[in-house]
Amino acid sequence: MDVPGSKLERIVVTGATGFVGRRFVARLAREKRFELVLLNRRVVDARELGVEGARATLVNCDLLRPESYSEALKGATTVVHLAARTGKASPRAFDVDNVERTRALLDAAARAGVRRFLHVSTIAVNYPEKRRYAYARSKEVAEQLVRGSRLEWTIVRPTIVLGRAAPAGQAMKKLAGGARVMLFGDGAVKVHPIDVEDLAELLFATLAREHFTGDTLEFGGPEVVTFRELLGRLHRRIRGDEPKFTSIPLGLAIGGAALVEPLLRSVMPVTAGQLYAFAYDSLAQPNELWTARRATMKNVDAIVADLADGASSR
Repeated sequence: MDVPGSKLERIVVTGATGFVGRRFVARLAREKRFELVLLNRRVVDARELGVEGARATLVNCDLLRPESYSEALKGATTVVHLAARTGKASPRAFDVDNVERTRALLDAAARAGVRRFLHVSTIAVNYPEKRRYAYARSKEVAEQLVRGSRLEWTIVRPTIVLGRAAPAGQAMKKLAGGARVMLFGDGAVKVHPIDVEDLAELLFATLAREHFTGDTLEFGGPEVVTFRELLGRLHRRIRGDEPKFTSIPLGLAIGGAALVEPLLRSVMPVTAGQLYAFAYDSLAQPNELWTARRATMKNVDAIVADLADGASSR
């Protein structure tokens, strides 16, 4: 029940229409103490985001044009920046969407008197070599902008985020769902897959603790597996037999993809940068928030079941 005269805390969220954003916004909408302001690049109905009836204002805007959303920032305590370009795009597109739009948002938030900034990045910024991974490079630069801002900030780096309709999950099903499982390299790199609902809860916990003191928090699931193990489990769930693997040399795959990418990017199943996930471990370093919740998070078998069955059990 609301307390008469109590003041709601205004939270501004970008990327509410995205895979993670939808779950996070739904989680926030259950909290009566928040007033939500959702900045979107396209016109969206509240029913589409599941926030009808909640204290939510949807603002159609372009983050590169602060005048289109500056009023929405006034009175806000925190900006949660989830909006990002992912998938297949040119290096220039990644720079514009992930770097320049972050820069503009940070500046606008500071001018509006916003105190805190929760920035959602990616574990891929930890990869030791990102020469052909424009997405990871753009997110690394965006992190530097956040650290250099005048705001109190926290950066979150999720690992591989899976769940129903996960973009990464659809690609993995294609690799694992055939008569033979396709691997790039030997599949020995380690991954820490996290369910999207668990990530939404961890983001909420990060926001709720209100200690924005320059932390970089990495979030993964409760279980570490190799990519070979992950795809093998997915194959068993989809086809019901033991997996047989076909390995494609990783260096050849990355080099070949990089060669044709400028011309064929839109029709390629994976880009050279995306193949870096087969080259380097995607593991999260422990932190207090994550450690406190690991026992209740979805394990790999539950995540695989959701991917294979095409539905979430949540």
